[in-house]
Amino acid sequence: MKKSPLSPDEIKNISQLLLSEIEDSAELGYELIKQNSAHTDDLLHELILLLMLGSTGRLQNKVRGFLSKRYSKDGQYQLLKKQWELFKELDYSYSYSPETKQMLEAHEEIRLTFRPYVIKNRNYARSYYNIGRILQYRYEKEFDLAISYYDTALAGNAEDTDAWFNMGYLMQTEFKNGSKALQCYESAIAIDPTKAAAFNNIGALYADDYNEFEKALGYYEKAHQLAPHNEFYTCNVAQTHLKLGNKTSFEEMIQMIFKSNRHYQRAMNSWANYLWEYKKDYDAAEKEYKLGLRYYPSDTNLLGNLGEMYAAVFGKYEEAYEWYLKSLAQQRSVYRLTTMFSLLMIHFKRKEEALSYYEELKTLQKGTITKARDLNEEQWAEFQKAEKLLLSSL
Repeated sequence: MKKSPLSPDEIKNISQLLLSEIEDSAELGYELIKQNSAHTDDLLHELILLLMLGSTGRLQNKVRGFLSKRYSKDGQYQLLKKQWELFKELDYSYSYSPETKQMLEAHEEIRLTFRPYVIKNRNYARSYYNIGRILQYRYEKEFDLAISYYDTALAGNAEDTDAWFNMGYLMQTEFKNGSKALQCYESAIAIDPTKAAAFNNIGALYADDYNEFEKALGYYEKAHQLAPHNEFYTCNVAQTHLKLGNKTSFEEMIQMIFKSNRHYQRAMNSWANYLWEYKKDYDAAEKEYKLGLRYYPSDTNLLGNLGEMYAAVFGKYEEAYEWYLKSLAQQRSVYRLTTMFSLLMIHFKRKEEALSYYEELKTLQKGTITKARDLNEEQWAEFQKAEKLLLSSL
């Protein structure tokens, strides 16, 4: 006897079973579609997700056999494997390559079509979080795509604090969208009030983007309370106290770090800066910078700041130049390129070499050189003087 076709409600029910996070339910859905294989096309999205993102090897093998038998002749099965390849391969790929780009582009052809199905299963949605994380932190590329993947993860599970946090960090660091970053961090905290990293990053937003150091201090202190042994958070509290003029509190927090780890990198750099700029104890500052460099010989901040002190305090411009070169070999920051340009133009009159750094600054800042956040007014005035000298000589 010929089977009656499934009703729309029956198809909907099988779809729900196939998309279920419960293994037995998904397996029941598969058995039902096997018995009603005429409706395979109606439930193809669900079956593909079960095959490509499912976590049950035994059931995946069954679905693989079922789909490959049905769709191999016209090449459709090979195409769908290509479109979902990144979910199998990216975990084992540690560098961005042309093949990576091809896998991402292949999935983009069908990503939006599958999204309504993906978000009905939190495990599938989490798979998209994993790809977003790889793009963001491992490859440091395709940030727009990473945001889309995190958005899918959150559509499937609005309580995924990792996705909220990572999206916030991308908005803060790559897209310079402070308000959106703040929304993401606050969403993470609303779900998990113990997420110290989110409090810390809100503090960084208020400090770095808005110059609201009192607000920043409150969030930094909350992160420190939640993770009192995290030296990075403690250092943020210390540095913000100093920005607010609380020198005693700064000293107490730095010494707290030194009691547990005398050689913590950021604390050593902060302490050396303090000895130089606030205590005017130049010998002690030099000693601290060099102590730090014994443990961290490639630290761009220790290298560059020691160079700055040699130029500003001791007038040792050749030595400052050498330290700047070592710092820039580690990181081509706008801050350090600016001080190097000023040094070359004002103290050495090396126009050709200075011009190369000036052009690099223009490239990094997309044509218009603006004041780096950490440059003080004296340094910026020196740069403007150097820039005027250079441009008048061209």
